[in-house]
Amino acid sequence: ASFVEALGLAQDELAAAGLDVKIDERIVEHEDYKTKITLLIQQEGTSPDLFSYWEGARTQFLADAGLLYDLSDYWAKHDVDTVLPASMKDAATYVVNGQEGIYNIPFVAHSAVVAYNPKIFAEAGVKPPKTWDEFLAVCDAIKALSTTTKPIYPLFTGVKYRWPAQFWFDYLLLRTAGFEFREALMRGEESYTDYRVVRAFQMWADLLKKEYFLPGAAAYDWQEVLTFFLNGQGAMYLMGDWVFGDLKGMGLEPGVDYDYFEFPMIEPDVPQGLVGPIDGFCMPALSPNKKDAFEVLDQLLTDPVQELYAPAKGGLSVTRTAKPDFDVVMAKEVPMVANSPFYAFNYDLATPPPVADVGLNAFVELWNNPDGYINILVKVQEKIGQENLFGE
Repeated sequence: ASFVEALGLAQDELAAAGLDVKIDERIVEHEDYKTKITLLIQQEGTSPDLFSYWEGARTQFLADAGLLYDLSDYWAKHDVDTVLPASMKDAATYVVNGQEGIYNIPFVAHSAVVAYNPKIFAEAGVKPPKTWDEFLAVCDAIKALSTTTKPIYPLFTGVKYRWPAQFWFDYLLLRTAGFEFREALMRGEESYTDYRVVRAFQMWADLLKKEYFLPGAAAYDWQEVLTFFLNGQGAMYLMGDWVFGDLKGMGLEPGVDYDYFEFPMIEPDVPQGLVGPIDGFCMPALSPNKKDAFEVLDQLLTDPVQELYAPAKGGLSVTRTAKPDFDVVMAKEVPMVANSPFYAFNYDLATPPPVADVGLNAFVELWNNPDGYINILVKVQEKIGQENLFGE
C-alpha cells in the first residue's frame, strides 16, 4: 500500500508540474515477481517503462544479459549526484562489457536487524544483547519461560520461500570471517567448504539443535510468522526493517510492543557492518516510453515522495535532504546506518541468481538437517563447480 501511495504522490507532482504523464502501476505478488518481471522485459509489447528491482547481483544479471537501459546520461543530465549520496551511486553502478554504467536508480534502503518483543524480554529479565555470549544467554533465559501450555521460542522465522533464512548466514559469516572474505565467496573466489564457511554453518546448526527456533519454519512465510510475535510466543526475529511497517500496521506501538537491536558482535576485531537490500528502479532496454519514464524517475527522487514512502515501508530514504517523520524505533536506524563501517547486500542480491538459488536451498536443508551441515556445504560447492554457475 505504501508503494502505491508513493506512486500516487509522484503522479500528483507530475500534474502540478504541468506534465501530462499518467503512472499505470501494476503490482505483482513478491515471489511471482522474481520470475515474471524477467519474462516481461524481454518482449516488446509486454515490457514496462520502469520496474522496481533490487540493487546487486540480480540487477547485474539482467544488465549482463542486455535487458536494461544504461541510465548514465540521465544521472549526469539531471545531476543526480546532488540528490543522492555517493554510496547510492556506488550501488547503482555496474560494469557491463568492461564499461561502467548506471542500471538501477536507488529508491529506498533497508537494514536487516533483530526485531524483539520487549514484554518477553522484561518477563525473562534480559536486555538486548551486544555480544554473542550475551545473545546465547538471552536465548536460554527466554526458552526457560516456555511451558507445555504456552511455548515461547527465543527465535522465529518463516522459510517457506527460503530467502528469510539468508540473513542468518549473512551475519554469522560477516561477524566471524569479515567483509572481504564474504565478498570473495559471493564472487566465486572462495569455497563453501572453507573452514570459515563451515564455522558459520556450525554456529547456525547449533542454534537449531538447541531448539531456539520456532519449529516448522518451512510452513510459514515471513509475514505469517508475525502471528507468533503478536501472541507472545516468538521473542526475536532477524528480518529486514520493513517488518516494522507490518508490525505498526497490526496496531503495535513502536518502542513498547516491538523494538530492535543490531546483530550481536561475535569476533571483537571484525567490523560490525550491516546487511540489507537497496530497492530501486530499472528501465528495460525495451521500455517503449522512456521520455515519460524519465519524468517519473524525477518525481520518485523528490523529498515529499521519499518522506512518504520510507516510514510507511519501514526503510530509509535515499535522498540527501529528505526528512521523514520516523517513529522512535525507525529514528534509531538513521545513526546506526550512518555509523556502519560497511553495508553488504544480503545473500541472494550479492551473488548471481543461479548460485543464490543453490545457496538458498542449502539454508533450508540446514533447517531440516542441522547435523548434516558439512555435507550440505560440500554439495553446494560441488554443484557450483559442476554446473559452472559463475560462468568461468
